[in-house]
Amino acid sequence: GGVGMVLSSIADFQLSWIAGGVINADFVMISIYTWMFGLFIMGLEGRSVLLDIRSLHTTVSNYMKIFRFMWGRGLFLLFAGSLQFSLGTPLSVVYGAFVMSLGAVLFSCGMIFKTILKIRIEAIPKHNEIETQFDFFDTDRDGFITLEQFRDFAINLKLQDFEELDYDAEFPNIDADSDGKVSFSEVKIWIDAVHYRKDSIMAMFEKV
Repeated sequence: GGVGMVLSSIADFQLSWIAGGVINADFVMISIYTWMFGLFIMGLEGRSVLLDIRSLHTTVSNYMKIFRFMWGRGLFLLFAGSLQFSLGTPLSVVYGAFVMSLGAVLFSCGMIFKTILKIRIEAIPKHNEIETQFDFFDTDRDGFITLEQFRDFAINLKLQDFEELDYDAEFPNIDADSDGKVSFSEVKIWIDAVHYRKDSIMAMFEKV
């Protein structure tokens, strides 16, 4: 990504200089922008190679939120790659095309994940709907549901669409007093935790 942009652009500039080709102001300016954008991309990608530039990531989080998402970074790679491609030299054309292709893939994947996340969020029952379903499975109307009722309740909420869940293993974690039944408030805390894990996973795909 960014490392390749910087190195290929510098090598291209040196080759053009050594070959005695025409290096006009446009070529110089585009080369400088390519280096700058390449360094910026290196900063964004830094966490994957233990190059954690906290000030950059803080600035991005606060003022350039588009770069927090996969599709946003894809758009930027498309732009940066097209800039390098426009230099017209063989090395810049090849690597610029590569960066644009990478940007297109990231943008497409980011938009797909964004759409999936939106669909799943819209499919999440609202609080009142969850409570209504809880009451439906609370057949004896004592405000609690047993393991069997909990299993049917959770399956009905389609929580398996978010992650693989072993309801028999989850139930003891919800049943704080180990009396074999759980209240709506206990179940609601568990559902919120499932949704939080789901959001965290989807956010990882969006931001990487």
